[in-house]
Amino acid sequence: MAHHILTGRGHPVFFYGATYDGSLEPHFVAVVFALAGASFATYRLAMALLLDCIVITIWAVTLRTFGEKAGRAALAYLAVPPFFLLYKGLTSDGAYDAFLLSSIAILGLALAADSRSSHGRLGWMTGLGIAIGIGWWVTPLTLMVTVPVLFWLFLWRAPRPLPGEIVLASAGAVLGSSPWWIWNARHGWASLKASELGTAGIQGFATNLISIIGTSIPTLEGGIRSSPDPRKIEETLPASQSLALIALAILLVPILVGALRKERRRLLFGLVLVTAVVAASCSGRLNATEPRFLFAYYAVSAALVGFSIGQPARNGWERLLRLAALGVLIVLHGASALTARDVPVVSNDKEVGGSLDLLRKQLESAGLSRVYANYWTAYRLSFESGEKIIATPFPGDDAVRYVPYRDEVDRAPSPGVVLLGERDACFGEYLRENAMPYRRQRIGEFAVYSRLPPAALASLRGGLGLPLPVRAYRVGWNLGLQPESLAVGQWKRVRVEVINRGPCVWSQLIHLGYHWWPLDKTAPAVFDGPRGFLPDLLRPGDAVTIPIELHAPDRPGRYRLEYDLVHENVVWFSNKGGQTASVEIQVVPSRKS
Repeated sequence: MAHHILTGRGHPVFFYGATYDGSLEPHFVAVVFALAGASFATYRLAMALLLDCIVITIWAVTLRTFGEKAGRAALAYLAVPPFFLLYKGLTSDGAYDAFLLSSIAILGLALAADSRSSHGRLGWMTGLGIAIGIGWWVTPLTLMVTVPVLFWLFLWRAPRPLPGEIVLASAGAVLGSSPWWIWNARHGWASLKASELGTAGIQGFATNLISIIGTSIPTLEGGIRSSPDPRKIEETLPASQSLALIALAILLVPILVGALRKERRRLLFGLVLVTAVVAASCSGRLNATEPRFLFAYYAVSAALVGFSIGQPARNGWERLLRLAALGVLIVLHGASALTARDVPVVSNDKEVGGSLDLLRKQLESAGLSRVYANYWTAYRLSFESGEKIIATPFPGDDAVRYVPYRDEVDRAPSPGVVLLGERDACFGEYLRENAMPYRRQRIGEFAVYSRLPPAALASLRGGLGLPLPVRAYRVGWNLGLQPESLAVGQWKRVRVEVINRGPCVWSQLIHLGYHWWPLDKTAPAVFDGPRGFLPDLLRPGDAVTIPIELHAPDRPGRYRLEYDLVHENVVWFSNKGGQTASVEIQVVPSRKS
């Protein structure tokens, strides 16, 4: 994105392929590219500068709000950063730096406005409005900061802001968020329809809240290793999960309790912290071991830790206990960075780290300038080659962020296919099953397929993902509780567990479906109907429980309900020899009839 901005190929309002995450960060990176050249090294420099800016602004807000000792303690807390802060702060994995900087700006400007007399607040209130607007454009997640700030500023103080101040703040908010409003007015308010806005429900909220307190917060502090798989909870050091929670309890709980009846500035930080936890608990996409929705946590945790260290202690033991708690957090921060997951070029095809220089050079020398690859490999190849290689993720299997790349690869007469691990083995098996010619070259961990016939590329060009061999359609089932009877036309939500018994990864193009087969032969079969969807890729041997809506046939009778999987717009699994699962259900006349 920064390269395209720099070369005059547009100014995207949001991150490619999204209707959220304002493009403030790519525009900053474009400025760095303009000054120092577009390269991997200058990209790293740009992200490091953003992270430095985050640390400095948190220190400055803490210093101005709670004093010099608190500022020094907050700086010590961040000077040895936890791995998760580095992980999100030094990579373009979304607009997380801009999110955190916006949150800090909103907090700092609200505190500055609150400390001024009515004659000196106009400029600060205008600035606050602009920061709130920019934050909304960057990500709706800034609401978890904006809402408690406005509550604190307008409803928890006397005197409240004057009408003129409110008008200026509102005008600033409209100005700051103007890219969001203009883009959405032209695109049918797509930002408000994003699937990422889905909520967790009451039961999910309770589960998320427990996970945030017990897992996400220790992950943010380095007590648990960050992982994209929430099932893998690994402590950084022995008992580090508990140590992180105990240290935070020592430092933060007395402050939060005291804030309710004492000092209003502490109350503001406490409100933001609580609101962030509650808001993240409402999300239907929370990952407890990769708590990216809680990235603004660092804006308030550092300030509150600093305040705890800086305030007078009742005795020497209390002072020593606070310093020991801060020391524990700093040790966990350092340990989490030193022992973080290494992400080499691995065979799971989910993450790709390490150098791609050998792959890039071999592709260029072989004349393969248009290739399909997994998500991270594709976009890294395109950038690191200076777009000499145009690569796109597998359409249908992976998220396609930049459609022009996909279209260019689709149009290429003979594009290459770059694969890792399971996808390599399965694609090769598919080609051999169908007696299709191909050339395969091994380059490090990668397999590069070329000279493929059009039939081998048809699935990719049609957005249907990588074609699968017959063995990929093996399925295991666990139906659990199923209804014994349904009324004619009745809808019933059930859950079905499916197990990937084959050797290949199932993408989210694999859906759960069912067929109604009449047992008395007097009613017609109902072959197609609603779908249930995989929440993510499903790897060989893994199981997932999928919710699906049953819709009873319009004719009463005895039916065999047969569950089946479908590679959407390609084939039903049963047509490839895949196992199905059945249950008999009596469809009875409805009471209305």
